[in-house]
Amino acid sequence: MKIFVVGDHKTGTGPANATASLLKAMPEDTLYLKSANKAARLFEIITGVPSCDLVFLSGHSKQNLWAIKLARIFKKPVFFWMHGCVEYENEINEEPDEDMARVERQVLEQSDRILAVSPSFEAWLKDRYPSYKGKIGCLQNGIDTSFFAGFKNEGQKKPEEGAPVRILCVGGGMKRKRIARVCEAVDMLNEDGITCTLDIIGAKGADSDLIENSAHASYRGLVSPKEAGELMKQSDLFVQNSCFETFGLAPLEALTAGCDVLFSRQTGALCVFDEGSLMDMDLIEDTEDSRHIADRIVHIIEEHNHDRLIAGIDMQKNSWENTVKRLFEMAGKEN
Repeated sequence: MKIFVVGDHKTGTGPANATASLLKAMPEDTLYLKSANKAARLFEIITGVPSCDLVFLSGHSKQNLWAIKLARIFKKPVFFWMHGCVEYENEINEEPDEDMARVERQVLEQSDRILAVSPSFEAWLKDRYPSYKGKIGCLQNGIDTSFFAGFKNEGQKKPEEGAPVRILCVGGGMKRKRIARVCEAVDMLNEDGITCTLDIIGAKGADSDLIENSAHASYRGLVSPKEAGELMKQSDLFVQNSCFETFGLAPLEALTAGCDVLFSRQTGALCVFDEGSLMDMDLIEDTEDSRHIADRIVHIIEEHNHDRLIAGIDMQKNSWENTVKRLFEMAGKEN
């Protein structure tokens, strides 16, 4: 069984990082796109599709339509690994793009299987696209278990006496991340006498002006992966307040950096934790309720959840090697 992976694995976006991690765990003879040039990628697709047993589209791209057309000619099955729903997410972010939405709809219609990156996203897709329900499944994102397995528990990281609690969010002004509500929560906590700061990473978006008006937030914009990692190491708490999040690797990366983590219930990456390892205090129930978020932050910084969350991850079950195993099992059923 030879799989041809069609997708970005170089640009550092969430889907690209997931594709790169998948490729590292795939067999050595796996075919994949190597060029960053559009014309060269088209040539790779033209030569790669006839040579494979299955075309595996990872993420949103117009090049997916080229691959599907060739797959139909050579009678190759097509799997679409869906990292997000660009039509819906663009609507939430108040940045609609009909061209992106049209391409996504065509890929959904023409793919033989649609694979969500988390069980919660799979359920959401079946509700949104009931006509495709029969071909929607789940190929859960893996995690780099070496970071977790190699984590040396040196005791819960705590702020120095008198130092402010450092909180971190990733997503910039993107509206679906609901970071503006976290800013309000942090301002409330400071008014209550709980000294804390908020660092925000990410591009500008619809909520950027609200974020920049926060008295206790530092909006750092786009930063390098190295700088993001350093900020995580310097932070005490990572907050993921997304109203829609298909998976999201950032909160797991924050765990490896020693942070406590507060998740919205919509975070797809909650699936990596064993049943019983999550508590109510770990979850934001209402991403629009700043006071609720502030109360959850207080619980976390007083009780901490880092060590418990790390202990609640089944490393083997959530490894990229296991993701690849599941992919080949599904591919074998298709052929």
